[in-house]
Amino acid sequence: MKLERHLENGGRNIPIEVMRIGGIVQTVPMFAQMVESRGAADDKARSFVDALLEGLVDIAADRATSAGLEEIGITGGVSYNRTITRTVEELAKARGFKLIVPDKLPNGDGGIATGQCAVALGKLGALG
Repeated sequence: MKLERHLENGGRNIPIEVMRIGGIVQTVPMFAQMVESRGAADDKARSFVDALLEGLVDIAADRATSAGLEEIGITGGVSYNRTITRTVEELAKARGFKLIVPDKLPNGDGGIATGQCAVALGKLGALG
């Protein structure tokens, strides 16, 4: 969240290496690279977030390929950020995937609350 305000104005011109172990992006070494790099705060933030998104999209694309899917998705509060969603969409498209986003329920806490209500109603036998 602290980096979000810098994303619109920043450029991806600081090299930050994405580090993954299996399906986990190793963010601590990436933060160290960002802290040790030189440049404007906006550029550091954008470079870090773009590298992180590359790693996450790679993981999603790998899993989607394994499952025979043609789409990957983004949800949660971060998906309200246009810069992040646009970047994820570009990365997904470059890997041959369509990006899907929630359109019937809110992306963030409202969607979680709706799911919690559905589970509770299901346990009470109120849903079909």
